[in-house]
Amino acid sequence: MAPSTHFTLNTGAKIRAIGLGTWQSKPGEVRKAVAYALRDGYRHIDAALIYGNENEVGQGIKDSGVPREEIFLTSKLWNTHQANVKEGLQKTLDALGVEYLDLYLIHWPVRLVPNESSELLPVNPDGTRSVDRSWDQGETWRQMEEVYKSGKVKAIGVANWSIPYLEKLRAPIMSDPDIQKIADKNGVSAATILISYHVNKGAVVLPKSVTEERISSNKEVISLSQEDLAVLDSLAANGKAKRINTPLWGFDLGFSDWYGPVKS
Repeated sequence: MAPSTHFTLNTGAKIRAIGLGTWQSKPGEVRKAVAYALRDGYRHIDAALIYGNENEVGQGIKDSGVPREEIFLTSKLWNTHQANVKEGLQKTLDALGVEYLDLYLIHWPVRLVPNESSELLPVNPDGTRSVDRSWDQGETWRQMEEVYKSGKVKAIGVANWSIPYLEKLRAPIMSDPDIQKIADKNGVSAATILISYHVNKGAVVLPKSVTEERISSNKEVISLSQEDLAVLDSLAANGKAKRINTPLWGFDLGFSDWYGPVKS
C-alpha cells in the first residue's frame, strides 16, 4: 500500500505530505523555485517571517499562475511577535501578498524581546539572546486562537516544540496528576471532574467549546466524594492555582491573586 499523499488536520483540511521548503533559499532564487514548483505540481508551500524571503515567495506564487485557493500556504510566527500575534501575522500576509494562510505555526516556544540591536534576533548588552523567560506561551496561543477566529488563518499549530512544552501548552490543570487520578478512579475525563467539582460545590459552570463532541460531553456531571473534593480544594493551597484572565483596569479589584499567585 502506497503512503498517503495527504494528511488531515483537526479542522478537516487536507495538507499535502510533500511541500516546498523555502528556508535558506538565497535572494533571487526562491521566487523562481516557488513558481517552478507550483507549475510542476506542488501545492504546499512552507514559509516563515524569519526566512527573510516571504516577498519573493509571494511573487513566485503570482508568477506560477496557480490560483491561490489551490495552494496550501504555511507560515510561522516569529519569536519577537509572540506578544502581538496579529501584528506578526499581518507582516507575513503583507509580504506574501495574500489575504489568508492555510496554516500558521508558532515557530519556537521562546519569546524574544526586540531592542535596538535587532528587530528579529535581539541580544542583550552581554551578547546573550534577549529572551523573555517569564513569558507564558499560553498567552501566545490565546492570540493564535484569536487570529484563527478572524479567518486570516485557516488552521493553527506549533513547530519545534518538545513533548514537555506541548504538555505545558495544554490546559495545565487538565493534566494535573491529582485530577487525573480522580478521573481514572471515576472512569471519566479530567474535564468532567473539573466541571463536576464546581457543580458539587454549588457553582454554575459555563464550559466553552465549538466542538460538537465536547459540547455534548461537557454536560456530564458526577457526584464526588468528600475525599475527592478535599483533594481538589487543596490544589490552590499547594500552589497550583492559575488566574486565566486579569484585565489591566489600572487598579486592584481586591482578589488575592490579581497580581500574582495565591499566597498560602
